[in-house]
Amino acid sequence: MLGRFYVPDGIDLVNLGDLRVFMLLKDNLYNLCVHLGARRYSLAKHYADVGQVGYPPSPAARSILDQTKDPKFCLYMILDHFLRHDLEFAFLDVGSFVGDVGLRYANFFRTLGVDRHVHCFDPTLSGQLVPYNIEINGLGRYVSYHPVAVSGVNGCMTFFERREHSDASSAVDSPGGIANSLVGSIRLSDFLRQHQIRNAFIKLDTENQEPSILADIGSFLHESVNAIAFECQGRDEGVFRIIAELSRTHYCFDVGYVPKPFLCQRISEEPGAMEAFQRMVIKRPYGYTDVLVLSRKTPGVMDLVRRLSALETRPVGYSLVFD
Repeated sequence: MLGRFYVPDGIDLVNLGDLRVFMLLKDNLYNLCVHLGARRYSLAKHYADVGQVGYPPSPAARSILDQTKDPKFCLYMILDHFLRHDLEFAFLDVGSFVGDVGLRYANFFRTLGVDRHVHCFDPTLSGQLVPYNIEINGLGRYVSYHPVAVSGVNGCMTFFERREHSDASSAVDSPGGIANSLVGSIRLSDFLRQHQIRNAFIKLDTENQEPSILADIGSFLHESVNAIAFECQGRDEGVFRIIAELSRTHYCFDVGYVPKPFLCQRISEEPGAMEAFQRMVIKRPYGYTDVLVLSRKTPGVMDLVRRLSALETRPVGYSLVFD
């Protein structure tokens, strides 16, 4: 049974087409990415529609995935490829915000009638909306919410949440920053082992914890079939070294922005290519991109790489509207 969620600045129900999600009204992602036509959706209408026609299906029908050139479908294509090869896997949404990404792929699994599970991790105020969003979309069978941070340690973590900026929450450790919240923390390697997850798609959006998390799950990355999407800050030399290291065992792609990719461009492995990629990322709006890496152990991987590489590139602004 869900308890009470209260914020004095208000919440809104947003219509994303295949999902309806609650979001904080005073938040930069709400103001930047939710177009006016999707705001202030009626909860009564939502329940009436569900009662009459059921929950909205995923837009990623297999007939579309087989033909599309739209980069926003690239993650769906990978998940569908895993399913067509009968892989047992889980989807882990680490830094899930309100759950919009993880729940979309859970709805994809429901639409296809397949039994795959999504785990959403987020200890922030926005993250506390995930259970409500699971409930109103009828995805309780497919999604579990974990109100914890994921890092290199099991225990506690000092955390900074910037008010009205959900995408700016991050772990801090004195000296070097001021924390305003204390959250529980788990190691992802332990979670994978405890839940007997042998293959996975993992989305990481943890602001500054990606290097420690990737190091923690290093053996999993080498031994399993996996795809990992993570943030790449243009001036973070360490993350480019990680990408270069991963390119030995994975195919690497620039996808721009995981919630709605505007491209799916293979990152070259030629000498000097990583430096050129870094220079390009620095020039991007906000100076970052999201990188997706795909295990070379994936069955039929070269056909998937070919299909992903054939996707079109859209303007950067294509990613900045939730739909």
